[in-house]
Amino acid sequence: MNNLAGELYEGTICKKNLKEAQEWYNKSAKIGNKSAIENLKKKFGQLEKPEVSKISSLSSDQQILEEIYSCLDKFLNGVPSSRFKEECIAHMKIIDQLEAKGNTRAILIKGVCYEEGFVVKNLEKAKECFIRAYIDQKDPLALYEQATCLYMDEKYHDALEKCELAASRGNKFAMSWLGARYLNGTNGFDQDDHKALEYLRKGAEAGSAWGNQKFKTFLFIKIKRNE
Repeated sequence: MNNLAGELYEGTICKKNLKEAQEWYNKSAKIGNKSAIENLKKKFGQLEKPEVSKISSLSSDQQILEEIYSCLDKFLNGVPSSRFKEECIAHMKIIDQLEAKGNTRAILIKGVCYEEGFVVKNLEKAKECFIRAYIDQKDPLALYEQATCLYMDEKYHDALEKCELAASRGNKFAMSWLGARYLNGTNGFDQDDHKALEYLRKGAEAGSAWGNQKFKTFLFIKIKRNE
């Protein structure tokens, strides 16, 4: 497990994936692997310890759902300690019950669970959830999530349209996602420094942490090019 985590962290053999790397380091650390414990401290700054859900003591299902939704924002921002996955798994019954009642945030959260494979990975069900969430409340986050599913299905033109609409309605993750696509110029996106800069700047200003990181990287590259 520790070796697999190292490969995922470095990206030397398999595709680099820091999120999965941290999960495998945690699994290895929890069975006493000292190297995994050190890698967690060194590479991620902390060791994830098994703990009881922090939100189970809240008085109502709706309060629990709102707390999970706040974890979703951190999760999408790449915060390792967001606990979104853990809280979803711990409270899936509540999410299912509120989803059945048509609660938009529960529907959106369930879609992310399908998209990420927290219980079972199913992109079609994920898309269905995101479409329902958008129809109900016109939540631009649901549009952004639709776009990411379409992109994974290699429907790049449809993904671009959805993401541009989500960005125009203020979704910070859509702004940053578009900036990254235009920066790289792959999979149906023309390389466009002007659009990349504009979208990354807007995403960073709106509060997207990884968008801010990409924005700073872009500026650094531009400065180097002009030296």
